[in-house]
Amino acid sequence: MIDKALIKELTHIVGRNQVLKRRDQIAYARMDMSTSVEPDWPGLVLKVRTRSDLIRATRACISFKQPLLIRAAGTGKSGGAVPREHCVVIDIMGLNDILSIDKANLYAMVEPGVILNDLKKEVEAQGLFYPPDPASSHRCTIGGNVAENAGGPSALKYGCTRDYVLGGQAILGTGEVIDFGKHSVKGVTGYDIASLLCGSEGTLAVFCSLILRLLPLPAHEAVALFLFDDEEAALKGVLLVFAQGFRPRTLEYIDSTCLDALNMASAKKAFKKGQAALLIECDGSQKEYVVKELRMLKEILESRLGCKGEVADANRGHELWRLRAGLSEACTKYRGFKLSEDIALPLKELGSFSQWFKAKKDGDLSCGLFGHAGDGNLHVQIMFDSEQHTKKALSLRHQVLLEVINRQGTLTAEHGIGLQKRDYLGLEQASALIELQKRIKAAFDPYNLLNPNKIFAMR
Repeated sequence: MIDKALIKELTHIVGRNQVLKRRDQIAYARMDMSTSVEPDWPGLVLKVRTRSDLIRATRACISFKQPLLIRAAGTGKSGGAVPREHCVVIDIMGLNDILSIDKANLYAMVEPGVILNDLKKEVEAQGLFYPPDPASSHRCTIGGNVAENAGGPSALKYGCTRDYVLGGQAILGTGEVIDFGKHSVKGVTGYDIASLLCGSEGTLAVFCSLILRLLPLPAHEAVALFLFDDEEAALKGVLLVFAQGFRPRTLEYIDSTCLDALNMASAKKAFKKGQAALLIECDGSQKEYVVKELRMLKEILESRLGCKGEVADANRGHELWRLRAGLSEACTKYRGFKLSEDIALPLKELGSFSQWFKAKKDGDLSCGLFGHAGDGNLHVQIMFDSEQHTKKALSLRHQVLLEVINRQGTLTAEHGIGLQKRDYLGLEQASALIELQKRIKAAFDPYNLLNPNKIFAMR
């Protein structure tokens, strides 16, 4: 399906060994980490090693009107990296240089294939801090984070990826290369193209490099685990933290089903049946104030809601975050199969939504919730033990998305629309708004070649 003349030109640009056509070579590019999207075969996979090669290869595809998709680690969960229409998949994992770190001006310049944790370690060695922290930080790339506007637990205090993208260089669907944004934290010259491109899921431009805002590294951090006798009390705890004037770095919720999954995945049965948990972390410049804040929270939550709190030392803190990082995998193993969703709700809706969702469990389906409850972001887990229950699980997933919209929530908080939720976009956004976004897409990508038909279908 790919024009032979284009294949010849791409081979000339990157070399024969970097143009992959055999099915055993390109199978990895069929799918990302989404749970409700059918995989598909790319037309071919192209591995680029320099920004110049990326620009030349993208322009070659555009000149042949060939749809293309930029792929990095494939950790996305919305189907955004799943090829359609025999796309040429351009693999950018080779573009992994941290180009510079400006300690005085608090920014870094990076290529899009840089692994998030590699950047975090590099800047932390210089006393700096890049806050976004999705669970896949050991694998996911900066380019993918920017494409999806990735978040994570620390988004409660520090915001999502969009808050740290100052600018960069990108290729439009016309083949033009633009330098966008700024090197300063503040600036309102013209439209905010950096914010528009962040979260656009690769549908508007191809990133060549990115300028990322950095912060001073917090000198101290501490975490506390709060165990509640029931889920209702734990979710009341979320509201109580804010009502008492606290703004922690993270405020994570884990319901009883997900704690059961952690128990099954661990040799230690650390949690009692029926318990729910809040994991709260604070950070700051002085250790005594960080620990004092957690102890104040402990006193308030224990006295008001009858929970049991534990302010962890450093080793215990690492253990707690390791457990939190393993939640998604533990839920996958809990019954062997799962569908998951990433939604966000107004904070007052968390308790009643939890009750509604947990009432849907039966012998075939288990229902779990965990996530960044401090900003209303829950990861919905629908778990089952046989493929024969897939249809029933998909039906419940559909009900969940309808219920979220009914409660004035949003379809996705940090994973994106992609293919997985494309058909639901019209439930959250008016047709006039969707048409406006399509016109923006057409301005950036007039031939509909960049990750085509993700988020919404173009006519």
